[in-house]
Formats: sequence, structure tokens, C-alpha cells
Amino acid sequence: CLAYIKAPALESSRQHLVTLHQRVHAISTDASQTGCTRVFMLTNAFGSLLSEIMSKPSWATPSILQTMAQAVDCLRFLLKSDDLGLAEPAPKDKVLAVDDDPVCNHVMVTTLRRANFDITNLENPNAALQLLQNNRYDLVLLDVNMPEITGFELCVKLRRLPHCKTIPVIFVTAFNNFENRKQSVLSGGDDFITKRISPLELALKVSIHIHKAEVKRASAPPPEIEPAPAETAPAALPASRPVTPATPFAATQ
Repeated sequence: CLAYIKAPALESSRQHLVTLHQRVHAISTDASQTGCTRVFMLTNAFGSLLSEIMSKPSWATPSILQTMAQAVDCLRFLLKSDDLGLAEPAPKDKVLAVDDDPVCNHVMVTTLRRANFDITNLENPNAALQLLQNNRYDLVLLDVNMPEITGFELCVKLRRLPHCKTIPVIFVTAFNNFENRKQSVLSGGDDFITKRISPLELALKVSIHIHKAEVKRASAPPPEIEPAPAETAPAALPASRPVTPATPFAATQ
């Protein structure tokens, strides 16, 4: 993957791309047969993107090349984890997309529904914040330039919600520059995807972040339980009655 990314325009790099596609397809087939759900979903989306690049080399934009590298890194992460998803298929992952552009919204909804995600889309960022206050999502897509409040401002607000502190947030924007990337990090975002959106890149990038977040949650240690406070000793009794010292409750984990 790295050999191809370093020089995608060279004819010699095409063989790296072909080999990468073959290996991803082989892993996807094995994952399907053995029930490794997360690995299969990731490599299936990855293989589709690689097939598209093989047929249309000009589609290998800097954004897509970065997503390819992220996919390989995520695959390594999943294969090293203790939980490969060897269980019954989980319910559809829930995605919230917020973009005031109805065309972009339509592309995101169509793409992610085809990729088997449960997606909700809104054009108003304030309405999205209200929805987030009472609902849980596995990932949020935010346009950067929106009326009333920007995607960066919305991200800061949603990070203040206890159940939204760690969910992946991906910004969608036409301006892939240093300033936007800096603001993405400062506001609490996890990644960037550039318009005009490639549907296959979008499906893969969403898969990457959702599966990594799922494994991290599954492998995280359970929250510590604070020890129960010791029982307060009773008030002193008259001297004529002997006092038996109180025994504090044992702290339990």
C-alpha cells in the first residue's frame, strides 16, 4: 500500500495496486467464511475502492490515498485485537449526517444505506444538536460551512454531551487546507473527507472509524467503582452503657 501511495502515477506502481487488491480480496473471503464480521465489512469496502482505482487511476486523489493508508492501519488494528467480531451480526451502525447542501446530503444517505448503515440526515445544525442530546449514534458526519453555527462549533458542543465524548466525528468540506485541518483537531474531530465526495471512499472511511471505535470500546477496562464510604460511628452513649465500636463496610469492587 505504501509503495503505491508514494508514487501512484508511475506505471510500475500499478503492480503494487494489483497485489494489494488481491491480498485484500483474499482476507475478505476468509473473513466472510470464518464469520469475522468487522474484518469482512472493512475489507469488502476497501476492495470496492481499490477496484474503482484500478479501473480509473485518476480517482486516486490525495484524500483517497490517505484513506487507503488508514484502511491498512485499521485492518492491522482489527487483526491484532482479541475480538474479531466472531458473533451474530450486530444491528446496523447508526450514522448522523449534517449538511445544509441537499445534494451532498443525498449522496451521503444513498451511499451509506447501500453500505448497510442506518443513516439519519439533517440540514440544520441546531436541529442536529437537539437530536444528539437524546439519541446515540456510532458516528457523525459534519459539513464545515453551515448557517447559524459551523461544523467546528457544532463539534465542540456535541463533545460536551457525556454520551458523545468519544464517538467518531468526520468533517466534510470542499476546503482541504491546513487551517481547516487545525480547526478540525481543536474542535474535537477525528478525520476529514473532501468534497466532491467519492461514495466508495466515504463508505470506507466511515467503516474505518466505526470499527476502530467498536474494538476500543470492547477492549476498554470496565469503569472503576468507587469504594463504599465507611459507616459513620454512632454517637457516644452514656458511660453506664459500654459502647461496641462500629465496623466499617468492606469496600467492594
